[in-house]
Amino acid sequence: MNAEQQDRSLRYYTLYIMGISCYGWAPLFFLYISKHCTLTEVLELESIYYITVFLLEVPSGYFSDVFGRRKTLILSTLALVLSYATFALGQSYTTFILAQILLAMGISFNSGTDTSLHLALLHDTNRANEYGPREAKLATRGLMTSAFAALSGGLLGIFDMRLAYLLSALGALLGFYAAFRIKEPEHTEHATSIRDNLTTCIKLIKQPQLRWLFAFASVAIVLNHIPYEFYQPYIRNLGTKIFNYNTDTYATLWTGIHLMGVQLTASWMASRSSALSQRFGAQKFLLATMLLQVLLIGIMGVFEHAFVVILLLARAWPGAFQKAPLRAHITPLLPRRVSATYLSMQSLTGRLAFGGTLLLLSLTPEVLALFTDNYASTQKTNLPAILMTATGLSLCFFLFLVVFALKDRLEQSTEAT
Repeated sequence: MNAEQQDRSLRYYTLYIMGISCYGWAPLFFLYISKHCTLTEVLELESIYYITVFLLEVPSGYFSDVFGRRKTLILSTLALVLSYATFALGQSYTTFILAQILLAMGISFNSGTDTSLHLALLHDTNRANEYGPREAKLATRGLMTSAFAALSGGLLGIFDMRLAYLLSALGALLGFYAAFRIKEPEHTEHATSIRDNLTTCIKLIKQPQLRWLFAFASVAIVLNHIPYEFYQPYIRNLGTKIFNYNTDTYATLWTGIHLMGVQLTASWMASRSSALSQRFGAQKFLLATMLLQVLLIGIMGVFEHAFVVILLLARAWPGAFQKAPLRAHITPLLPRRVSATYLSMQSLTGRLAFGGTLLLLSLTPEVLALFTDNYASTQKTNLPAILMTATGLSLCFFLFLVVFALKDRLEQSTEAT
């Protein structure tokens, strides 16, 4: 592939990232689904999503290593289009199950394949040194796209929440077009059997350079998703308390505006993530970003106040800070023939852990009702209890990573001496 084709493919890759980042449904998915399902059913639907990812994550990575990144991304975008259309057309628990399965397919087939393709395109013309800074720029553009899609989805939700899903379907179609136009570089390293790929990936996970990063990336998926999962009902409860509105008409607008602020500020953070990681050291920097997320989750659980909504503008900052440094320290260490499988395993571990966390959190009201007299199980009473439980779990995850880092550093210093 010549330089002109490579530059064109990189431009289409940027367009792909922006297309799949058009999450117009993000500010209202909880509000939309909870109109037709109970809080427990909403959490069950999220668990179904993560269980489906568990089943598809590694096979999709292996599919990418065997059949190519471009074909995998095309399948990913088609699944996203079908998912968003199903969400828009169906309004029942059963239909939402199908939509969640399709969404899981779209996300899992994209996971790991996108950044593997990006690195391959840069390797093809000896520009791999640009990978880290370019990942930061792509994260910025993706977050900016998500920001304006969130505002648009929130506005559309005032009229009909289904329109936000149709907006996302248009973005996924743009991603499909971009993936179709990308020319994937040819390479000599090809995946063997899935068993051999998995064996190689497990050996890689045990390497000193990767084992802590693997654990951190997995835990980060859990912690970064908790505020995302519960900020919509939090804002709705707060809106009912302060403004005394009892419908979701204005809730979609408020969550859309809020999410736009979240993504715009996160895009600014993402643009500086690579430089900050180099300045302070990757491990210290990553742990600091995770501590910020633990504090935000705790504040959500303790306080129900408008100032918390302002603080929650920072809920996407940890993920924005983490994405480019993690990829810059992990992806170049992976053999090309297993890179998508490895990254899928990493994502799988985190998503499976979050699925289990959601199931555990969904049991919180039942446990409270069992051990607390006269406990009134409603969404207003359940949400703070769930968030406090999430705070405790998040703190345990964080402390585990700190201890792991100290143990890792001690072992490496011992081996050096």
